[in-house]
Amino acid sequence: NTPARAAAFVPAIRALQPQPHDGVQELPSTLLLAKLLRDRFVLWEQHGVEVDSPFEAPPLGSESEGTNEPRNETENENESEAEHDMEEQEESEEESEPAHELSVCAVFRDEGRFLPEWIEYHRMVGVEHFYLVQHNSSMEDQWAANVLPYVDAGVVTFSNSLRAGGRQQVKAAQKCIESHARETEWMAFIDVDEFLVAHEEDDVRTLLRRYKHTNGLFVSERRMSGYPHVERPPEGSLVIDAYRHPLSEGLSLAPFGKAILNMRVAPLANASFEGEHGKYLHNPLPADAPLVDEWGNPANDPHYLAPPTRQLVQYNHYQSKSTQDCLEKVRRGYPWYEAYFQAAGIFSRDKWPAWARHKTSPEVCETNLRNALSTRDSSMDRFVEPLRARLSLPIRDRVRLPPGMGTRGEVGSTNKE
Repeated sequence: NTPARAAAFVPAIRALQPQPHDGVQELPSTLLLAKLLRDRFVLWEQHGVEVDSPFEAPPLGSESEGTNEPRNETENENESEAEHDMEEQEESEEESEPAHELSVCAVFRDEGRFLPEWIEYHRMVGVEHFYLVQHNSSMEDQWAANVLPYVDAGVVTFSNSLRAGGRQQVKAAQKCIESHARETEWMAFIDVDEFLVAHEEDDVRTLLRRYKHTNGLFVSERRMSGYPHVERPPEGSLVIDAYRHPLSEGLSLAPFGKAILNMRVAPLANASFEGEHGKYLHNPLPADAPLVDEWGNPANDPHYLAPPTRQLVQYNHYQSKSTQDCLEKVRRGYPWYEAYFQAAGIFSRDKWPAWARHKTSPEVCETNLRNALSTRDSSMDRFVEPLRARLSLPIRDRVRLPPGMGTRGEVGSTNKE
């Protein structure tokens, strides 16, 4: 409760503070801040900072501790100069080159233990920055300890969304466009159970350069089954290694598509993930300025590529994972579906379409085993061991690795042109 201790923690709190949405500042709860403080303390211990309290050391990367000395006129003048410099920087942003070539925007909830693999895999295939939004994860989830090191390293821009209800993916995606469009050349809108993979290149950026004059790429989904895992695979198993059998597309929902927007070319003023009932979650561009599929054909549907095309690129969707994971997800509920149908005036789950009732019921977990194809998807084979090598490194070393990997899978090398 002392000013000196509080001042030492202010930069960390500011970095983790949620951003305003629709003019409303969403403040984290006391319990969430307590969890963040605890995880920050754990990180200091991992980095060899010996402190009795998290307030007694500055956030990682800070040069000095806080002080309770009164502010003087010089400090106020420095702040005014800093604000003026920031205004000048904002005015020149439009003319400057984007800081990142490829970024990802995603929302997550209770998926903390999967985040290190998902982040490191995508860094390995060329993603340079992540805009992550945490939505109402439980106190038991491990997300803070797994995300904070990447925030400290400048790899992740992080915010909280603690609002109840669904459509969080829609809101976060729209905010990514509104707040970060000038920071990146390409932005992919995927979930943390979805993995982008290009078939002819290790680095997705190399593929995207073929489409530099388009509004962006609409990528087809490959939905993966939970086969053969009824129980969760052993700790340390990789998702991309444990789940190799796709779901039969004849027995499951049609495969969706996801957008990778060209932020320099796409008409972002007309881009909207907030279409009627959120139907543009997958493809935000209007029909008169469409995304293209991998062959350059217009992709006008807000959800699908029909037929799906995956010769050059796809994203693997590990939605259910093991039956154990699937049942836990069903028990947590699907607020996005509830909000989707409530917006359409359907307030009773009994009146949802049959596919929606099935997808949000325990029966879907059995279906995800029974409908697995016998053929094995090999798209991730070349990434398994390099990814395992990256994840074996201490996190303080891992976050400093550059994005990309070589054709022989050297950790941290790049094939950027």
